[in-house]
Amino acid sequence: MGYGSDVDTYRVLDTWSNFLATNDYIPSRLPGYVIHELGTYLITRLDGSVLSNAVSLLFSILTCIFFVKIIKRFSLPVESVLLIILNPVYLVHSTSTTDFVWALCFFCAGIYLLLDRKIIGAAIALGFSSAIRLSYGLLIFVVLILFLFVYIRKDRKIINLFLVAIGLIFLINFLAYYLPVDFTEWRLKSFFHVSTGDQTLWSPLMRVGRWAYKNLLFWGIPTAFILIGLILNKAGTIKSQWRSQNQVILLCALIILFFAECTFFLYPIEIEYLLPILPFTAIVLAFMYKEKRTVLILLSILMLLNGLYIIQLARPDVANQASSAKLDISITEGYLLSDISHRILLRDCDSRECYSAPISQPILE
Repeated sequence: MGYGSDVDTYRVLDTWSNFLATNDYIPSRLPGYVIHELGTYLITRLDGSVLSNAVSLLFSILTCIFFVKIIKRFSLPVESVLLIILNPVYLVHSTSTTDFVWALCFFCAGIYLLLDRKIIGAAIALGFSSAIRLSYGLLIFVVLILFLFVYIRKDRKIINLFLVAIGLIFLINFLAYYLPVDFTEWRLKSFFHVSTGDQTLWSPLMRVGRWAYKNLLFWGIPTAFILIGLILNKAGTIKSQWRSQNQVILLCALIILFFAECTFFLYPIEIEYLLPILPFTAIVLAFMYKEKRTVLILLSILMLLNGLYIIQLARPDVANQASSAKLDISITEGYLLSDISHRILLRDCDSRECYSAPISQPILE
């Protein structure tokens, strides 16, 4: 079904072809996504979209394996992995030529290795996660601080390794983001600029509205409200689970959820940006419903169904460029069906120019 429906995929496909033709590195997006751009170029030269999508699927499977290893360590129900596998956003990007699942895989691997006190391996994995998607940088920083002060603060050898690890993370990110960039005055000023469109679209009310509504869409609106109810219903059980052996992973999950949502509040652009919260929400729910695994299974199935059709609560005045929205309760295609119908139109595309042709329509965002 082609490379996928995300416009950034086609920018990535163009980047290294243009570079080899012109010797000028123009990043697919600022500040630059060199590892994914170069990796995608090499993979697609071998076997096009089939192999590049298969690589994303491999990273997706590895993400689930690392997640299962983490929850088994704390005797949590394996069924909680369904909350990852059956999330429509995760399904789509597990079978597309995008970088979201690549980065999430390295991040989950890094958390698993930190729990195992394999600090250098964790540093390399975490370094690659933030080099693939810079948005993981803040999450990595707070996770490292947590592990340093809660988990390994009394082990001097580990602390020394920890400092080396931080150096490795900075080195990997430097190589991935800075070396290919021409530091002219223009490039330097725009290096950390995020493309958010016209600032008139970002009033405080619209920012809050985008953040809240896209969180609902990420789970599916009925699922999101049930999820909130389930969390409120069992919030008190977190205290009973707060034993020393559980403390680090619970703190880690809650801190990641908090800072990932803070980052998304700053840039509530695409619901894919919420993928980092998926495994850590699953961990919290696994603790809450440790003895009620059926709840986790049913919630996962409902989430998948929301990927087929969703209840829409509001309609923007301009798709993807909303300055206002009006109440409009209706049933429409979910994220998964929308992606499939869009990809059928794009299955022969391999460039940004092709994506921009009139036949293509923007995916639900």
